Amino acid sequence: MALSELLLVLFLSALVQGVVIYLAVKAAFLRGFRSALALLAGRSRQKGLVNSVRGDFHTVVRWVKTIEVVAREP
Repeated sequence: MALSELLLVLFLSALVQGVVIYLAVKAAFLRGFRSALALLAGRSRQKGLVNSVRGDFHTVVRWVKTIEVVAREP
């Protein structure tokens, strides 16, 4: 049981890191490198970009919750 929990935590950690990288790359392509850095620093004022990233983030959160529910089922 402990090994499966450890693997789940490692998977979720890698997923979060992947999401951060994805969001930074998406911001870089959509608005330029400066916007990507501002977004990661939490200082972006571009509502369209922020809403797009927020939507992507909520989608990933739903996936993680689904994975957690499936992992808990016997």
